[in-house]
Amino acid sequence: VHEWDIVQNRLIRDIALPPSSDQRAIVLDPSNPGIVIMTEGDKEFLAKIDAAAGRVVGTVPFIHPEIWPRLIFREGDTGYVLCQTGTTAYKLDLRTGDYTGAVLLPAQSRAVGFHNGLLYARAAGNSVSMIDPLDSSVVGSFDLGTSLNGNSLHFSGTKFAVVDYDSGMVGKRLLIFDGDPPRLQRSIDLPREPTANTVVFSPDGSKLYLTHGYMHGPETIEIIDAKSFEVIRRIVFPVTPMKYGNSGFSDGVFDEARRILYLCGFVSVYKIGMD
Repeated sequence: VHEWDIVQNRLIRDIALPPSSDQRAIVLDPSNPGIVIMTEGDKEFLAKIDAAAGRVVGTVPFIHPEIWPRLIFREGDTGYVLCQTGTTAYKLDLRTGDYTGAVLLPAQSRAVGFHNGLLYARAAGNSVSMIDPLDSSVVGSFDLGTSLNGNSLHFSGTKFAVVDYDSGMVGKRLLIFDGDPPRLQRSIDLPREPTANTVVFSPDGSKLYLTHGYMHGPETIEIIDAKSFEVIRRIVFPVTPMKYGNSGFSDGVFDEARRILYLCGFVSVYKIGMD
């Protein structure tokens, strides 16, 4: 933002702003000349910004019918939040909750993951782009070699796994890719139940955790050996009042010290012993 003195007809200062794409209106805070307030149209909020530091010090969010947070990936103290539209990853400082920037993704990205500091996004066809979150630049791409209708790519080393959906969010296949560039290693047919949500690797890459089940029916979580692809354990969560079956998780949170995996459900959190 350029601050201009109308009387002297000269530029007074430049005010740094976090990366944004739809700054329609910017005003000075009447109670604090060191603060500017701007509208962010694409992200549906007002932001208060420290003019000297270019840092967001407060936000007022608005509700928009097309913005639904869908995924979050963590890198240190930074969180990348993906929404249903799939075109932007919002960067958050997880310590303070401040919005710190945005990463532009290919239009209508359908499958997204995070690995080795890069965001992975598939927009159309079988191609996956690797995006540097620092400047939204595409630093590489590869071809999946198969059609894919999925949401979350979950990585472990050189491997990643994803659930391929049929129509109506019914899981069709569990796909495992490996190599550099990744190639399809294994395709496992899934029971046609709405919904086979997603799959996560254990931290050591030895197990896969796959969920499937009906929205208001029993939830099944299968623990799969990542080498043999045999089911080690099948856990069925029965339906009880106010505890729905389908988990809807996009990732798992592993507490390796206590050896517990946490998976989020609609009104429940599932705790699974990692051993």
